[in-house]
Amino acid sequence: MSYRDFGDDVFRTLGQRKVPILKLPSEEVAKHLDEAQSEVFKSWLEHRRYDGLISWIVENFDASGGDKYISQLSGVLESQKDSGRLIRLWKGVIANRTKSFGKPVAVAFTLSPRQAIARESVLWAMNEFCSVLGRLGDVEHLREAQDTLTDFRAGRRRKPSKAPVAGKMNEERFWRLIDACRSPGSTCGEFAERLAEKLEALDSKNIRIFQKLLYRVISRTNTWDHWAIAYIARNGCSDDEFDYFRAWLVTRGKEAHAKVVADYEAGADLVNEDPQCEGLFYAARRAYENRSGKKMSRLAVEREKVRGKEWAEEDLAVRYPRICARFDFPGSTH
Repeated sequence: MSYRDFGDDVFRTLGQRKVPILKLPSEEVAKHLDEAQSEVFKSWLEHRRYDGLISWIVENFDASGGDKYISQLSGVLESQKDSGRLIRLWKGVIANRTKSFGKPVAVAFTLSPRQAIARESVLWAMNEFCSVLGRLGDVEHLREAQDTLTDFRAGRRRKPSKAPVAGKMNEERFWRLIDACRSPGSTCGEFAERLAEKLEALDSKNIRIFQKLLYRVISRTNTWDHWAIAYIARNGCSDDEFDYFRAWLVTRGKEAHAKVVADYEAGADLVNEDPQCEGLFYAARRAYENRSGKKMSRLAVEREKVRGKEWAEEDLAVRYPRICARFDFPGSTH
């Protein structure tokens, strides 16, 4: 729950300062938010809450921005020679910025002002990552990072394997791929990156089948009970965010997902971070485009109605007391 905790600390700080956010002009609100974020960031850094800060940076600055926080955290981790966290931090940032920039283009290509800024934010992160790896003497990861930088500068896609791996995509194979991409402490962005790489080894037809299976599997937790978990754990959850929560449940693996389908309360026991993984929806699309050179056509998937008994926010503490108590949801009793 580190990402949510950081936001809670920021608003707690604003409350202690008695900042009237709802009554201030937007530019003043932004200033106060930045000051509070800086204060909380410094506190978390002093208390070595590095994993939480990585999660906050990667999830909060998913397109650009946050450079000062990235550099500060990277400097601390480098001084401690914590290569594992450094790689997670920079790969997460680069993956998000690259995704936001869109299709790779050559340097000579005419970019819009927005695209030019986005491209520079990607290049900054890639160059910084290479510098960090060079100072650490991590030759293997440095070579990989330099290749990625070279390809991005030239507007090249990373080439998939020459021949697709044989075999028909089915649900068993779907879960093998999901489980193979799981890694303790990794972010959603890192998971999606690994999955896209593995999917690129398949032919276009099987990649498309994987995406269909993803929608089928995600639909199994499309219930009001599962939505309640997401709402309580995140202190609010829109319909889009509920989709991302159900995608996150898939990233927990076959066994865990089956338990949550059978017993929704098991989902609450899985939550130890911000439970969102929007990137899972795009991994197969990116792999399909890299494999075929074409965009995946839209799948004919109808949005199903949420199953079960609908709830209102004021009902949650009564209907889900254990889950509310666990996440200190307003109105819960201990």
